[in-house]
Amino acid sequence: MKKRIVGIAMAAAISGTVAASVPAAAATSGRCSEGYVCLYYNSGHAGAKAKISGNDRDLAGRKFDSSGAGSGTAVKNHAASAEFVLRGCSPSSCYARVYVNSGYLGNYDQVGANSWRNLADTYNNNASVQVFMPL
Repeated sequence: MKKRIVGIAMAAAISGTVAASVPAAAATSGRCSEGYVCLYYNSGHAGAKAKISGNDRDLAGRKFDSSGAGSGTAVKNHAASAEFVLRGCSPSSCYARVYVNSGYLGNYDQVGANSWRNLADTYNNNASVQVFMPL
């Protein structure tokens, strides 16, 4: 009986370790609607959000339009995280890129379909969004 309890405890510890190694960015936040790229004012898909459908060559003029920290702030050069929701599409074949410069130029961060991530190369330095998906 004692061996069985130890075995169960070890299995639980191992499975807990495996579950903890799965990145939080592997799933959507539930805040972004189907078919949109959402940019968030804060890291961790927090704060106000801006919803973008399709490509946007220049984020100038867009504002974070939901409630939360950053609401009403210009999106250009103020986004800290991004999410892309497109059901039925794998992250390797469908993804969105957030670019440093307008016109889809310069460094970028890529977010796969049905996931989110904190921006690294474009953190608070973002100017355009481009969506890629198979024809």
